[in-house]
Amino acid sequence: MIMGCSAEKTNVFSTTYHNTTARFNPYFMANEYLKEVETSIEQQHKDNYNKTLKVYPYFDTTSISGVKTQLDDCLKKSSKAIDWHKNSSMMNPSYILLGRALFYQGEYEKSITAFKIVNKNIKKQKEESKRDANIRHEALAHLIRTYTDYGEENNAIAVGDFLRKETLSKDNQKKFYLNKAYLYQKRKNLDSMVRNLVSVAPLLKRKEGKAKTYFIIGQVYQKLGFDAEAYDNYTKCIKSNPPYELDFYAKLNRAQVFELSKTNDLKKIRKFYKKLLRDAKNKEFKDKIYYDMAEFEMKQGNLEDAIAKYKQSVAASVSNNRQKGFSYLRLGQVYYEQKKDYELAKSYYDSTVAVLPKDEENYLAIEERQKILADFVTQINTIQLQDSLLTLSTMDTLALTTYLDGVVKKEQELAEKERIAAKKAKRKKGSGGTGRFSEPDKENKVFASIASDEESSVDSWYFYNTTATGQGQSEFVRRWGRRQLEDNWRRSNKETANVATTGDEPTIKGEEGSGEGEGEPKDVEAAANARKLELLGTIPFSEEAKTDANKLLEDAHYNLGKIYHFNLKEEPNAYHTFDTLLVRYDTTQYKPEVLYLMYLISKDLEKQNTESIKSQLLNDFPNTIYARVIKNPNYDAESKVASEKLQVLYKDAYAKYKNGQYSAANQLIKAGKQQHGINDFSDNLRLLEILVLGKTSDVFTYKHALTEFPKQFPESELLEYASSLLETMETFGAEKEAKNKKKYIKHFEQVHTFVLAYNFDTYGEKELPKKIDEFIKNQFEKDDLKTANMILTEKKSLIIIEQFKDKKSAMVFLTKFNGENSPLKDFNSLDFSNFVITKDNFDIFYKTKDIDNYLSFFKENYINDNQKEN
Repeated sequence: MIMGCSAEKTNVFSTTYHNTTARFNPYFMANEYLKEVETSIEQQHKDNYNKTLKVYPYFDTTSISGVKTQLDDCLKKSSKAIDWHKNSSMMNPSYILLGRALFYQGEYEKSITAFKIVNKNIKKQKEESKRDANIRHEALAHLIRTYTDYGEENNAIAVGDFLRKETLSKDNQKKFYLNKAYLYQKRKNLDSMVRNLVSVAPLLKRKEGKAKTYFIIGQVYQKLGFDAEAYDNYTKCIKSNPPYELDFYAKLNRAQVFELSKTNDLKKIRKFYKKLLRDAKNKEFKDKIYYDMAEFEMKQGNLEDAIAKYKQSVAASVSNNRQKGFSYLRLGQVYYEQKKDYELAKSYYDSTVAVLPKDEENYLAIEERQKILADFVTQINTIQLQDSLLTLSTMDTLALTTYLDGVVKKEQELAEKERIAAKKAKRKKGSGGTGRFSEPDKENKVFASIASDEESSVDSWYFYNTTATGQGQSEFVRRWGRRQLEDNWRRSNKETANVATTGDEPTIKGEEGSGEGEGEPKDVEAAANARKLELLGTIPFSEEAKTDANKLLEDAHYNLGKIYHFNLKEEPNAYHTFDTLLVRYDTTQYKPEVLYLMYLISKDLEKQNTESIKSQLLNDFPNTIYARVIKNPNYDAESKVASEKLQVLYKDAYAKYKNGQYSAANQLIKAGKQQHGINDFSDNLRLLEILVLGKTSDVFTYKHALTEFPKQFPESELLEYASSLLETMETFGAEKEAKNKKKYIKHFEQVHTFVLAYNFDTYGEKELPKKIDEFIKNQFEKDDLKTANMILTEKKSLIIIEQFKDKKSAMVFLTKFNGENSPLKDFNSLDFSNFVITKDNFDIFYKTKDIDNYLSFFKENYINDNQKEN
């Protein structure tokens, strides 16, 4: 009997034994474990009803971490069913379980192989029974989903095309249509997705997600604009007895696509929303209800009603940050797009970015818009503030005093209102009310405008409002006078408390309610005068202060115009802003660029002054890149090619300049100018030519060339460097002489340090140390050398390698460092100098910061001596 049970036998007894034991032992247990895995994934998945729901719930390693044991057991059991029961009818179904378990583990290649084995095993049979055909079709249906998640969507489509021609069982039709819908959802092909869902929905049972499928169909039809079809499918979802949350969202969405034909229909929908709000079961969904009410009012063109509902949605959001983020976002979009109130839009976008989960697919775009609006509001506020201050600086003393008195009075009134509101809130809270203060890290300042006027004054935290706190201080001085921060600060006399005996309750003199010590009028006047003095200090009365204010205005107009043009795409506003800039600041440094942008905008707006702007730019700024682009529309492309060629020539010319071959360098520079004309790299070549002049010509010629450089290349990135050359030229000789007085010490019998000096460069700072570490590891691993980075000057950085026990070992390192395997091969542009130095001499070197001076000493005492020894 034992021999008859062998897995290799095909007799009736053996087959029956293995079919029974495989089906009711390893296969059964593996299937149960897999059900637990899929149930866990379903339960942990949180649907986002603001988007089209997923055909299958998303899962990752976190989702299955709690059921990893079950998944491992499923793999073991299904493998046993395959290995121990090869001649049973459960082998191919066990391969399917194995493939599905591998899929959930993310082992897509192995999963694909398992499904392919099933297809291959059954195709090899002489005859394919109906049962075997169903097993093969099931494996291929699962293969569609696996290919989809593996990224081989074309293979998934090919398998789907094959199955479409086969006769499938009802269960396999469900898998086929769902997996095809999943594939097309990943490809964002909504038409094909919905066709497959429409085919599968009638086949599904309630526990198989029938209601959810109808809901997804409704969402897709709604997104495509087929409201009638969307309404029908939401209705089918509701009739399929869905879970409460799905039923709630189906009813909400159905209201959105309800066909309004009469005025009564509007009342019916609004009544429906109010009914949902009254239902106690919908308490946690109030934010979503208000949001949908706002969306409904937006469709009807009731902008103000929509804004109010969006604000109510935010106020109702307690734990659903995603919904709160959507409501903030819609408010930001309304104020940005419809109302053009960019400052308020910026505040709502700030709130959106603060609360919206970062996994939202358009989060980065929202964050980018928020940054643009923040910059925009900064420029607007700068313009308004500086214009106001400059206007105040022109007022006569009497008028200015009257104006400031009015400002201080308004501030005091505002502080008093806030104090009263805070007092009411405190009483409300003390009596068991719900007086709430929003935490600054949870609620943006916009929250103050969400609820009613009374609530809004409570919900804005007092101590985060600088105006309110300033007025609070004034109110304190008015009530109590100026008091030191100390114990018993309320008491006028610290030694004895003057106790009034009126009534049974003793009252300390000076406390609130005593009728005394409330602050004299002179205290109020003093506080007001102090505030006026503070405001006066911000007004630019001096010429220097006015110059600074005008510079801020100039920059703000320039930046604002660019934001209008490049970010907000509001060309009329951009043109007007640039025009205002040129009218107010005709000699602005931004004039060439502003004229060019105005020229482009005027062409788009078909203004009549396009040619006059063009003429002004060409006549006044002929050498700028903007003038060149107007003259030659292909300038950018041609300049790029010429610039690349010129950079190659520049590299050779610079090398010759560094080696002292000034005549050869000058010839290359002249050849480059003749061959390639003016392009984006011409300023680099010209500055190198000036440096050659500094070595070969007189001081006057060198100085004159540096003076003319900014006129020739007004937009060059090298202007600052050229300016620094000009500033240091006259004092260079004196500094050099002072540095040369520092004599280096000729004591070499001590530890040495290797020093690499190079031009500061971001890439070099990041990559060069890595290359040097690799070199040391490969060439000097046993020497225990240590590296460090230092800054020598604004333009020079140092890499220090220490320490070497003597001069000889340091020179050995230097020779290898500069040899065939040098780590400097890929950094030719950084202008290297490297040497070894004693500790005493390093201190002198770092104080003088004169590389050339030490290199002379190094050449004489190290290089020359080393050559003599060799």
